[in-house]
Amino acid sequence: MVAKTTKCRRVRQAAKYEQDKLAVKRKRVRLAAKYEQAKLATKCRQSKRKKASTSKRSSYSIKQKKQVVAYAKSNGRNEAARHFQLNSSMVGH
Repeated sequence: MVAKTTKCRRVRQAAKYEQDKLAVKRKRVRLAAKYEQAKLATKCRQSKRKKASTSKRSSYSIKQKKQVVAYAKSNGRNEAARHFQLNSSMVGH
């Protein structure tokens, strides 16, 4: 009877060991997936930043600015923005 008890105990311990081993494996897989997801999110954010900074800033002379303002006074702000191909927030009068 004593031998049977120890054999059952060893079988249970082996089964528990395998379960723990599988749990650790599952945890590693979850962490790896989480890491890959974070890596992709970072890559996505970086690519968005690059797109935003690709547009080149323009500088306008005083003559051009006066021309836009004069046009805006006579035709309206939005119309001036369309005519000179500018953002309406850049046109003031």
